[in-house]
Amino acid sequence: LPEEARTLVTWLLRQGEAGLSEVAALIEQDEDTTRARLAELVAQGFVQVLHEGEEPRYRLRLAARRGRQLPLDL
Repeated sequence: LPEEARTLVTWLLRQGEAGLSEVAALIEQDEDTTRARLAELVAQGFVQVLHEGEEPRYRLRLAARRGRQLPLDL
């Protein structure tokens, strides 16, 4: 990922989820530009949109971890 996208993804990982205005403040862009950047990350599968209130929230989409298999001869 480019540096700006990597910064955003890392920040979302620490935040858990964030609204459009919060992300716009982080990347110091207007909301239209921020919405376009987030749409790119959604299309690439890095971010998911949550429609829980009047403003959409964004959360990092993490891959499921594989469970650990213990040896049967313990």
